Amino acid sequence: MATKFSAIYERAVFKFSDYSFIDFESELKETVLRQHLMSAVVDFQHSCKADLTKYGIYHEPGPEPGEPEASGRARRRRRRRSPAVVDEPDGEGEEGGEPEESETGEDKPEYAFEEDLDGEMVEILALGIVYYWLSAKALNSDMLRNVMHNKDYTSYSPANLLKEIKELRIALKREYEGRIRTYSFRNGDIDKLRAGG
Repeated sequence: MATKFSAIYERAVFKFSDYSFIDFESELKETVLRQHLMSAVVDFQHSCKADLTKYGIYHEPGPEPGEPEASGRARRRRRRRSPAVVDEPDGEGEEGGEPEESETGEDKPEYAFEEDLDGEMVEILALGIVYYWLSAKALNSDMLRNVMHNKDYTSYSPANLLKEIKELRIALKREYEGRIRTYSFRNGDIDKLRAGG
């Protein structure tokens, strides 16, 4: 079994209040989401019972031995039943299968974790994506520049907006880290902790 990154991205995008992100070019959106997901993986990998370090390009399995090549629709149904992943964390190496086609007509790889993640794991990683996305917004150099150059500002100024984003980021970080702690508490191994890891 495998969990596609796109399933986690879908959950994260619906947590955004800035829907202009949805209008980003597909490849840029994918890159941004993947980088934020990798940051969330670093935070969660030590607590998660699934091995989040094992991911790679999602490969569709070929036909079973003795089975003729299926039509596109039948092939998609089979793909959903038995996904396979190659462990290539750095994205290098052979790309097998039939990756999804990009808007430009070129094949584009789709990434997935090797293990099947449960809903709680997906939710924590999605929240991590949102946290890191909001962190990038809070550190936006244009906002910081506006804050430094505006002496008189109203309640709708960039300075106040930046302050609100930073406060939201702090609240989101508490929720994100709280969910990781709760997950660790529910799924942790006390004997392993006593033994020192």
